[in-house]
Amino acid sequence: MKQRKFLALLCIVVLAISSIGMENIVVSKTVQAAKEEYVSIFNTDNYDTNKKGLTYATKVSKDKVKTNQKHSTVVGNKYGFVKPFNIPKSWRGNWYDKNGLAQKLTANAYNIEGIITNRIWIVGKVKGTNKYPWQIADRLNKKYPRAYIHDARGTWRYVSGLNLIITSPVTEKSVIKDGFAFTCHKEQVSGEVQSVYFDVNAKTGKVKDQLFKTKQLAKEYAHHKFSDMHYSSKFK
Repeated sequence: MKQRKFLALLCIVVLAISSIGMENIVVSKTVQAAKEEYVSIFNTDNYDTNKKGLTYATKVSKDKVKTNQKHSTVVGNKYGFVKPFNIPKSWRGNWYDKNGLAQKLTANAYNIEGIITNRIWIVGKVKGTNKYPWQIADRLNKKYPRAYIHDARGTWRYVSGLNLIITSPVTEKSVIKDGFAFTCHKEQVSGEVQSVYFDVNAKTGKVKDQLFKTKQLAKEYAHHKFSDMHYSSKFK
């Protein structure tokens, strides 16, 4: 009888330990997933989702401008493309402007009203040259005249309190000069917290236009100014 009680008690202890172990495994996986999602959103073009990248991501708020000016030192292909740029999952989907026109964001591209799809890339040095595309732009444009028509360079920048994705010509060194910048975050819309897409000035971070998840919301809130955003004089 004592032996049976001992075995029963042992089983209970083993099950308890197993349960704790599984909880720890689940928590561990959850924490790791959160870290990877955080890094994937705030990494720049020269950091991958790893320990080093995570360390960098947590320091973004301390020295945003300086750290955001670095170029990828990774060697890409003959066009300088290293790998597709990753747009956060929460930013993807269809966004509508005040005219009902849609802009679609996918994992690494954007499409305007189903007409043109522009692919976004992390850009590094051109294979076999040890130079960036903008350093040998004339040569590349002559050799591959159609290579960059529907391709853009993607870069993360922190501007005026906003984390922006800036897409710019691959053969231009400055991402600001001809860059197209946007960001997405939560706002109070129609009594609910919803995501809003902001088209902003790449240099100042001021809003030029804002898009919504439905045509109806776009129609109602197209001209609304959210209190936490700064608006350009071009916003109407």
